[in-house]
Amino acid sequence: MLRWARALRSRSGRRSPPGPAAGAAPDRPLRTAAPLASDFFRELGPYLKHMAQTLKEQLPTLGGMGGGWTPPGSPSGSHPPEEADVVVVGGGVVGWSVAYWLKALERRRYGMKVLVVERDPTYSQASTVLSVGGIRQQFSLPENIRMSRFSAAFLRNINEHLGVLNEPPIDIQFQPSGYLFLASPQNAAVLEATVQLQREEGAQVALLSPTQLKEKFPWMDTEDVAVGSYGLEDEGWFDPWTLLNAFKRKAMSLGVCSCTGEVKGFVTSAEDTAPRQGTAGTARIKYVHEEEPDPSDLSVDHEFFQEQIWPRLARRVPAFESLRVRSSWAGYYDYNSFDRNAVLGRHPRLENMFLAAGFSGHGLQHSPAAGRAVAELVVKGGYQSLDLSRLGWGRLVEGEPLQEAGVV
Repeated sequence: MLRWARALRSRSGRRSPPGPAAGAAPDRPLRTAAPLASDFFRELGPYLKHMAQTLKEQLPTLGGMGGGWTPPGSPSGSHPPEEADVVVVGGGVVGWSVAYWLKALERRRYGMKVLVVERDPTYSQASTVLSVGGIRQQFSLPENIRMSRFSAAFLRNINEHLGVLNEPPIDIQFQPSGYLFLASPQNAAVLEATVQLQREEGAQVALLSPTQLKEKFPWMDTEDVAVGSYGLEDEGWFDPWTLLNAFKRKAMSLGVCSCTGEVKGFVTSAEDTAPRQGTAGTARIKYVHEEEPDPSDLSVDHEFFQEQIWPRLARRVPAFESLRVRSSWAGYYDYNSFDRNAVLGRHPRLENMFLAAGFSGHGLQHSPAAGRAVAELVVKGGYQSLDLSRLGWGRLVEGEPLQEAGVV
């Protein structure tokens, strides 16, 4: 149990429906006179209250994943709990995915207490909503390909997972347009081998010769290109804001709480367990400290774009020479400088701390898979859907990076 001292926790009592009056005879004859109105409403009130409580507890379990209906007049649960079983630090798309999967796997509305802490409730400077919203299957690591395929299937059936009763259907506005990778003669063999791996994992990816590239993309200069790879399905872009809100809305309908703040550190227990190999021992987080956020300035580096990016675009697509930038924005890029791959799983020193960070540009598209993976570790004690153990903290401790050729 993690202590969280920001708000009061409300507890709802449960009352049984009223029964026959004490001492009433079981064979009491029917009354022919109409009952008084006051007697009717006096008896109706407890029945309705009991019915509302029963529906509140049982309706979310219907259909397996739960629903979002709250009986009129019942507590909304808007206040964060004083204590929580799980504190999710960061309310971006990965954090809310973790929160959703924790409750979905648990399948109990009033079981595990989950709290999500987000420093920017407007998300005006959050990396999730400032993302371009792309999804692709073309990676060089099996784990990344599998997460993409899992997430693509999740997004394809998003309303089966994140739909909330009596709410409009979710439309993430997916635009199918496959990613295109180009390779020079020196790198052609590497790209071809990567595509073979992607196909073995079930991804639909085509290899295109320079002639085929020119036929499909006549506006592109292919003079120095030896081969290209193009995604045929489950690649394109979608609306990040819609996905974030869908995860958040569904998670909160399952009982997840949220609050605004920035986590600055943890207070751990003084009890160390037996040291693991390569570590000095482990401890447990007891308290989570938070402070109000101090948003940083986000400004676009127009000079870098004009001098570094624009010439490369115009070199590959000559039509860019006659185009000019009309609008722009900047966002955060969660970059893992070690090997450009996510760090997932249990912390090696803090036994009740789990990580999901460092996605290096593919956190949005991998959020459904990553969120479920972390939730499985917490709820089930191990990976079940996808084995992502190679993406754990151990590779950083041992100095053995997993190089991902699909991220630069």
